[in-house]
Amino acid sequence: MLNVNETLQLSMFSPLGYETPTADSFVASLDKDEVDSYTEYWQSIQPQNHADYFRRWLFSLMSVHTTWENNVKGYNFLKDLSWLFDKEKLANKIVDSRVGLHTNRIKAVWQLFDQFHENVDDFYRKDDESWSDFRDRLVEKVFMLGYAKTTFPIGMSFPLEADIVCLDVHFLRLLGWKKKTVPCKRDYHKIEKYWVDLCRSRDFAPSVVREMYWDKVQGKDDSRYWSYCLESNNGEK
Repeated sequence: MLNVNETLQLSMFSPLGYETPTADSFVASLDKDEVDSYTEYWQSIQPQNHADYFRRWLFSLMSVHTTWENNVKGYNFLKDLSWLFDKEKLANKIVDSRVGLHTNRIKAVWQLFDQFHENVDDFYRKDDESWSDFRDRLVEKVFMLGYAKTTFPIGMSFPLEADIVCLDVHFLRLLGWKKKTVPCKRDYHKIEKYWVDLCRSRDFAPSVVREMYWDKVQGKDDSRYWSYCLESNNGEK
């Protein structure tokens, strides 16, 4: 166990106040060609219009408290957008998807649609906003999504530019977060900045490298075992 002096010394050299050997080693071990391949793929499926962007938010809402398999399953029930302007049809689709949290998901998706329909520009970063300020604003706006799940659709939509990252439980573990509770806003920003700086120091996109780590946790070589569902309908209004 570190004594007070050792803790103070570590804080002087580590922005997080503790070492992150697993995260540091992971980024250092990455092959640039593999990162380039991932970057090219995620850039190729980024949203082409407002409807695509809206679908990324739908995907995130369907990811809350479920497995990635059910996330894909639930999203596939909604991605054709045939339920727009018909709340009963939306409710039936969400219930039929059997992904759980039906009452909250129906409320969240319908509210999201209302917000997009009312002012879609509000879901895009303003010229005077940092990426974290943009995300923080939408955390307050979108029902059911916290910092991680609000960051998720932004990272998928702007994979090269976004200087934020979705800190889910796997990623927090990689970055040395040992507490059982989720980080507060201040801690989230601190951990996120560490990851962004680590990736940008090697000219890697933070969200892209996050997807690489997630896939390796799942034992996969690329994202298409789940991201295929984002490819279909992409570009359609």
